[in-house]
Amino acid sequence: MIRQLERPFLHPLLFAVYPIIFIYAEHQDELTPRLAIAPIILVLFLALFVLGVSNLVLRDRWKAGFFTTVFMLLFFFFNQLIVLFNSMSDFQIYRGRYKLLLFVCFLLIFFGLLWRSKRSFLPVTPALNAAALSLLGFNLIIIVSASIATSSRLPVAPEGESASIARTGPAPPDIYYVILDGYANSRTLREVVGYDNTSFEDFLRNQGFFVVPDAYANYYQTNLSLPSSLNMTLLEPSKDFIIPLRSASDTRLNQFLRKHGYRFVNPSKDWKNPNLSSDDDESVGLGDFFRSDFALTLARFSMLDPIMHRMQWYSESVRREVLYVLKKFREAPDLDLGGPKFSFIYLLPPHPPYVFGPNGEDMGQVDLGKAFDVRLSSWDNHPAYINQVEFVNNQLMEIIPEILAKYPADDPPVIVIQGDHGPTFTRSNQSDADYYRMRLGILNAYLLPRGVDSQLYDEITPVNTFPLILREYLGEDVPPLADRSYFSLFQTPFDLLDVTKSIRGEDSRAQAP
Repeated sequence: MIRQLERPFLHPLLFAVYPIIFIYAEHQDELTPRLAIAPIILVLFLALFVLGVSNLVLRDRWKAGFFTTVFMLLFFFFNQLIVLFNSMSDFQIYRGRYKLLLFVCFLLIFFGLLWRSKRSFLPVTPALNAAALSLLGFNLIIIVSASIATSSRLPVAPEGESASIARTGPAPPDIYYVILDGYANSRTLREVVGYDNTSFEDFLRNQGFFVVPDAYANYYQTNLSLPSSLNMTLLEPSKDFIIPLRSASDTRLNQFLRKHGYRFVNPSKDWKNPNLSSDDDESVGLGDFFRSDFALTLARFSMLDPIMHRMQWYSESVRREVLYVLKKFREAPDLDLGGPKFSFIYLLPPHPPYVFGPNGEDMGQVDLGKAFDVRLSSWDNHPAYINQVEFVNNQLMEIIPEILAKYPADDPPVIVIQGDHGPTFTRSNQSDADYYRMRLGILNAYLLPRGVDSQLYDEITPVNTFPLILREYLGEDVPPLADRSYFSLFQTPFDLLDVTKSIRGEDSRAQAP
């Protein structure tokens, strides 16, 4: 065993893989294992290349192994060290060329010191190998333990959970579930950003939609609100309860729909990786690693970040993904999948990054690292937020009539358009109630044909969307839930505060954290 730990080429490969395993362990409830395969293969090739070149130059495999380990760790963490430096210093290093220059200079100096050194690095090799094995093993234990715990607690809808009521009449309708990330309700748009959304809401009403007045989400975080809606449950303030809802390979909704022969369309990568929608062979989707959020996270961590910024890869990636989803949304009615369709259409706008103008114009490069960090107040560019609201509005005002034209006029599909939560604008001088209203206020609109729209009411929240649809269209006995709204901080997402009375003007006692 001791001789195995003296191998100089072991720790460089282990430390090359470690950052990926570490990041995966931190976010495994949002990921699927196959997403880690591609980056692991790539970093192993990179580590072997650096190892081979440095061994040729240094002519010392112990030094070459030590240099490769330092190179791989800096490749992943040097950018984060600069971020830490920026947070602690008045002197800021933001430009990618300066980051790369510092990175290269440090490596050249370190390589030069190793080349000149007469010291043997054989004694430190066992320690490095042991450290790498320990770190990697610890994170693998976390991943395996969480997977076992999750699989034993997955929320499912057994066949006997609710009896299907005998159904006669029209066939099950196609269902389109459209999520607009961070789309505020008309009150927030009017009072906070000074935008009148009346024309869009009037358009929806003219198309037959019921637009919930002053609508609110159940939770103010996507990772809570969507699992709640798709599993038709109010979440308990417990991490152990919520994680399975995010990581389950199937949702309670999908299980009911599959019983009735539904096929699934999910063109969005953002909520495909956690498998919150079905991944049947007929599904339309992007599941490849290079367009996943995991890839973006790894890139932002590593020294690829300044290169990606220079190439405008981040903003182009977001634009390409959104336009792809819109294209597939238009095409969904034409798909013949052998049964009724459930189309899950997740659109990132109006959520930052702000890359779209009102008519789809390219708004240029953005710092995605900042745009996805709500603590840096990247939401607060109100004109840019309005631009993306108008972009989404304009797209839907084109697509919805196109879709409806492909169905019989007297039997259109079910279409639900919802924000998953409100915007994360920085709190100013708002009262507690107004602050909660801003962060929980959403667009919530329903096209429910065959007279089912008569069952809608002004206080309905997303958690009751699919219980209503399942009861009225598929005859499933799924009881309604309380329409409650909860607030929580990103740092403590499971510490839920019930603010229902506060946002609806019934109680002024709730205090913002």
